[in-house]
Amino acid sequence: MAFKPHDLIPGVESETQRELFRIQAEISQDLQALAAKTPTTPVQARTYFAKYDEVVRIRPPAGGTKLVLARPSPAMAGSKVTLITEGAAGSVTIECVNGVVDGLTTRTLTAAIGAIIFTHNGETGWFSSEGGVGAVGPTGAGGGTGATGSTGPTGTTGATGGTGATGATGSMQGAVGLHYRYEGLGLGTDPGAGKMRRGNGVFFVGTELYFNDVDTNGDNLVTLINTFEDSTNPVKGFIQIIDVADDTKWILFQVNDVSDTTFEVVSVTIISTSAAWTESVRDVLVLFSRAGDKSTVTGPTGGTGPTGATGGNGVTGATGPTGGTGSTGPTGATGTNGTNGAIGQFGGAFSLPYNFSSTTTDSDPGSGTIRFNNASSSLTTVIRIDLLDSNVTTVTALLDQIDDSTSTVKGYIRVANKTSTNINNCVTWLTGTGNNVNGDQLQFLFDRSGDAGTGAGVAGINGAPGPPGRDGMRGPPGQGIDALNYSQIKLIASYRA
Repeated sequence: MAFKPHDLIPGVESETQRELFRIQAEISQDLQALAAKTPTTPVQARTYFAKYDEVVRIRPPAGGTKLVLARPSPAMAGSKVTLITEGAAGSVTIECVNGVVDGLTTRTLTAAIGAIIFTHNGETGWFSSEGGVGAVGPTGAGGGTGATGSTGPTGTTGATGGTGATGATGSMQGAVGLHYRYEGLGLGTDPGAGKMRRGNGVFFVGTELYFNDVDTNGDNLVTLINTFEDSTNPVKGFIQIIDVADDTKWILFQVNDVSDTTFEVVSVTIISTSAAWTESVRDVLVLFSRAGDKSTVTGPTGGTGPTGATGGNGVTGATGPTGGTGSTGPTGATGTNGTNGAIGQFGGAFSLPYNFSSTTTDSDPGSGTIRFNNASSSLTTVIRIDLLDSNVTTVTALLDQIDDSTSTVKGYIRVANKTSTNINNCVTWLTGTGNNVNGDQLQFLFDRSGDAGTGAGVAGINGAPGPPGRDGMRGPPGQGIDALNYSQIKLIASYRA
């Protein structure tokens, strides 16, 4: 596309506008080439269901046309649907089965002539890249930090800098929930589709949990379960098994290892169990909380100690021949690294049962009840929780711990519907599906953030003062005395996260 003076956009530099026109021409050429090489499907119907990697050509009638894109599927991430509209007399409405288009349930194009490419993200639905360049919009927010440049030549060693600022809060690493049918005790065999069992019932003794590759929903969880051993910590994480029908029945394990045969074998140690737990067949919720990685940070080396004071002059003796220079003593050995700190206590989710109230007023929700301040889960900013859960147990002490972390992000809350696989996150919305209805039985889960780091490397010990100088010798010609040698002492501190 040639640049024309009358195409100038007021308030925008001419060089910028030339670049915009060049990009517009390239996009138009690419879309035309794609339409020419790719077989297209002409559409005249009111509603059309598009296939993956299909090019659809639509001339909408006055009443409009609906284009329905395929449901989200991780296996089809990156697939594309190209929509070409011609002579639009009516609008084109785009929807996704059980998903969104550009973050919306319904996307409507009016009087659009051209081509748009919809790309599948493999999770929530489709996002579009429209052909053509529109009018220049307002100046956007500043871009992120650019890539690190190549390493320059080594300069002289500068002074030691101060301690850097505390890093940002890490990404969310809360509990993962799996649905299985618990089959009780049993050694070394596949429990069957949708089922799990454990090896023995002895506390604080190593045992194994056996999971079938698919859960009760028919989802294949091999890849997910194999991540249970990804932490570099000897303790990989913790698994809590909770009875879906009665959350007072639970058992807690420490995860040591994972092996993959024809089914999943998780090596564990039994930590604790509720008094109500019994060995019987039941539907369970399996919660996994990953342990943090082992720290690899070593504190800085301490500075060199000051030079010792000069010794006093000795009595002058007869002048003798100059003695030979003594050899330099060997450098002292470097101190060993400090031992790693002990493994931290279990910091996974605690879980409380409640009944959901759809009321959004600012008042006590009532015994065993939880409510949000908005009817839409994704718009919720406040959760109101009674101090008694649905088992009429006082949980004040647990709820008071929610803001104990010194981190800016105190933790993460999950509100899980016990009768379905839907999970809603509240207070500051992160992700979720659907809204609960009045009377739903819920599971309230909280993951506490780790405290902000305050540690620093231990300073090295100052060097010992130098010895006083020796007195000169009287009498016959003197002989040289070798200089004494001293080893520098270094203290190397090792920290563990």
